[in-house]
Amino acid sequence: MIHWQKYFLSNCWILEMCRQKNELIESVFLDILNNYLNQNWLRQRAILVAKNDDVDKINFQIQQLLPGNLISFKSIDTTVDENETVNFPTEFLNSLDIPGMPPQNLRLKIGSPVILLRNLYPPRLCNGTRLVIKRIAGNVLEATILTGKFK
Repeated sequence: MIHWQKYFLSNCWILEMCRQKNELIESVFLDILNNYLNQNWLRQRAILVAKNDDVDKINFQIQQLLPGNLISFKSIDTTVDENETVNFPTEFLNSLDIPGMPPQNLRLKIGSPVILLRNLYPPRLCNGTRLVIKRIAGNVLEATILTGKFK
């Protein structure tokens, strides 16, 4: 795994190799407990991986470093046509991990950095916008925009 360091040398970034996910997380989110509420600090950090499974594992490890309780948000997976329920039971739909879609069980804490996967309110809240969770109330999330011209 590779992560970008803050060092900038004659128009090229210096890369640092990390062999383990823990090592990568510690390197990118060093001292997260003291900095997770600092938006400028969070704005400068991200880990990008190619597979949803890796995203989920890394996100869970980072969540464990934050104080507070994890709050679960479960998707409601059903078929549009009730006659198709036999062919596509809820258990099967819950097991799908579709690229570009949130997981069936989304776990968050206050202070969690998140990224939008859909356009909600262009141009402010678009796919790829990074936010940080400020408040969780039932099924409503209050978040602050971390990146972009509307931060």
